[in-house]
Amino acid sequence: MQKIVITNFGPVKQAEIEIKDILVLIGQQASGKSTIAKLIYFFKSLGDVFFDRLYKAERPVYEVMDDIKLPIRSKFYEFFGSTMHLPYFEITYYYEHNRHLTLKLGTDRKLLADFSRNFFGPIFQREINNAKRLTIEIEAKITGNNDVREKIALEQDKLKAIQTISKLIDDLFGNHHTSSLYAIAGRETTVSYEATFEGYLEISLNNLLDENRKKTEDAKRQTIDEALMIGFLKEVRRVKEIFKKYGGSFSELISNIGENSDIPIVFLNNISLILKGEYRFDTWGEKIVFENGQYVYLKDGSSGQKEVIRILQDMVLSILEKQNALRVIEEPEAHLFPVAQKQLMEVLVSMLNINPKNQLIITTHSPYILTVLNNLLFATRVIAKNKAHKEAIEAHIPSIFHINPANFAVYSLGNSLMEGNEYCENIFNEKTGTIKQNYLDTVSDILGSDFQFLYNLHANTLRR
Repeated sequence: MQKIVITNFGPVKQAEIEIKDILVLIGQQASGKSTIAKLIYFFKSLGDVFFDRLYKAERPVYEVMDDIKLPIRSKFYEFFGSTMHLPYFEITYYYEHNRHLTLKLGTDRKLLADFSRNFFGPIFQREINNAKRLTIEIEAKITGNNDVREKIALEQDKLKAIQTISKLIDDLFGNHHTSSLYAIAGRETTVSYEATFEGYLEISLNNLLDENRKKTEDAKRQTIDEALMIGFLKEVRRVKEIFKKYGGSFSELISNIGENSDIPIVFLNNISLILKGEYRFDTWGEKIVFENGQYVYLKDGSSGQKEVIRILQDMVLSILEKQNALRVIEEPEAHLFPVAQKQLMEVLVSMLNINPKNQLIITTHSPYILTVLNNLLFATRVIAKNKAHKEAIEAHIPSIFHINPANFAVYSLGNSLMEGNEYCENIFNEKTGTIKQNYLDTVSDILGSDFQFLYNLHANTLRR
């Protein structure tokens, strides 16, 4: 089980969070939800940093300082900016319960990266050095070799060695996702503006990142939002091209790319209900087509449609491509009516039920999201207690939407609702397998308190 422990970083004063297949972070604005989500995403991406540095290195063995610690520090500065102005903080990420990485400030206020003593076992060190040495030896044989067949065979051997390195690093960092994406807030920008604007935006953001990389460590500014935006824009462009190539609609994409047995009808029905029509992408652009044949261009659609479309497209394509996907989604409920929030959460949960290797991290302001998730958890509990109810529940809440409580975690941040509680509270009840009822009741009480106050005054007036 992976876990992150944060002390005094940004708005996060103290947090200890288990990272399960579904992780939900709820809290008011500026409570630290995005900070925690970005830190998790950062730690989960460190295997790629290690692989990139090791692959490019010409020496036959890896070095902890040069290949891991320095690249981690550099990546942290690029994402989160200079640490010179920050108070002391400490962040520990547990890749396994007995293997962890701690980032903290040294006496010179520069970042220190400390691995637990057993992080790199002797087997890992031996195997990764052997694989690295083999790639160098094969590359030397390829250079100057004029025999085409031998070159092809050597290239295949080199690829196998590189794949070995990749797997060793993935195992080391507990990362078995073939696709990672951080779906930023403000997704409607990928719909509302022309492709040329997106191109200019991406160029501008890349220039900003390049300028930041050239700065000294104590002068770097935080650029994680820009980096995540670039990654999201690239993925949106890829997804749009695939949709356009394979028919332009969800149904045609599914029939053209491959087997659609993994995607149930209720999944596709939810998409239509959320969009209030059928998505199509043709020569004239992206549209929402209604039952009567009329349509509206997506860029002229509602804010909710524009915010949610990229999430829905990504969900379907990740299933079709059989990705082991990590998805971090900020505010999936943005501009959506509560019923549509329910339908969207069902789609997101079904992605994990279709492929248990997927992982979903959500930040949200919406108590409706929690209520939906609680119902999906409770459906699992009711069936577990009495299997005679399974058929009735399946008709009302299909099993593809159910949540296994063992794979679920939810935390409230910021002490905004429950006075006297810690900054970061685990609001999942292990005993019942649902979200703590007192938290849900507190949300309802706050939302209804003004009405109750007015109703009491009104009742007193009538009694007089």
